[in-house]
Amino acid sequence: MAATVVEAHGSVLVVPGRPRYHAPACRHVGRADEVDLHDARAAGLTPCSACRPDEALLRACTAEAAAAMRARYAELALLPDADDDWSGHLAAWDDAPAAPRPGVLALAAALLVLLGVVAAVALQPEPARPAAAPAVVEQAPALALGQAAVVGDFVVTVTAVDAAAGARLAAADPANPPAVHGYVLVDAVATYVGATTGTPALDLAATLTGGDGRRYDDAATPAVSPLAALRPVGLVPGGSGAVDFVVDVPAGALDGARFTVSARAAGGAGPSWALAPTP
Repeated sequence: MAATVVEAHGSVLVVPGRPRYHAPACRHVGRADEVDLHDARAAGLTPCSACRPDEALLRACTAEAAAAMRARYAELALLPDADDDWSGHLAAWDDAPAAPRPGVLALAAALLVLLGVVAAVALQPEPARPAAAPAVVEQAPALALGQAAVVGDFVVTVTAVDAAAGARLAAADPANPPAVHGYVLVDAVATYVGATTGTPALDLAATLTGGDGRRYDDAATPAVSPLAALRPVGLVPGGSGAVDFVVDVPAGALDGARFTVSARAAGGAGPSWALAPTP
C-alpha cells in the first residue's frame, strides 16, 4: 500500500508588524490576527521557534488523516472496527477456506499504514533574498552662517557659533554642570511667519551632526543656554527674536560639522548650516 503524505495546513496567529507566525497556544502572542498557514508563508513570515506552529498543525493533520484512513479500511474490511472482537474476524477467515487468508505480514502492513502514517510537511526553504541596495540619501547643501531658511512657522538665520562657550554658560546659570566634552553655543534669529503666535525657544529644536558621524542634540544637553535662562518670548506674525542652542560636542567632531534647526514637532527634519566656529 502507498504511504499517505500529510501536509500541514490550517490557521496560525500573526501579530501585525512582527516577522513570525504562531500556534494558537503560543505564550508569546497577545493580540494577533488569525490567517491561513499558506498565506503566512507566502507573506515571508517564519515560524515561531518556541511554539513550533508547523509541528503543531502537522500533528493535528496527521491525527485527522489517521482517523479518516481507519474509517476507510474498516469500510473495505481490511481491519476490524475499533469495537469489534479480533478473534471473531480470525475465526471467520478460518471458516472460509475458499477465500485467501491474509497472512501475518499483510495484517502487520495494514496496521503499520494505519498507525504509522508518513508525515511530510511541505516546507520549502525560503529562497535567499537579495540584499537590498543601501538607500542613497541626498543631503541638501549646507547653508553658510548668516543665510536664512524656513523652519516650520519661522524663518531662521544662524548667525554665530561659539565653540568654547563654557564661560558664557557658567555666567548665564551657575547651576550649569561642566561639559563632558565641550559646550558649543549657536546663536540665531527667528522671525515668526505663522498665523497665531510662536515661541522660538519652545517651538524649535537643534541637532549638530559632527564630522565623526554622530548626532548631538540640544535636548540631550543638561546646560541651559543664556537666552533659555530668560523667560521665553512669544512672537506675533512678523515678529523676530533671538534664540540660542547649546550642545556638548568633542572638539574633533566640529570639523565638517552641520547644524540643523527643525520644528520640534517635525522630529529633526530641517535645513542645515555648515559651521565655521571661532575658538
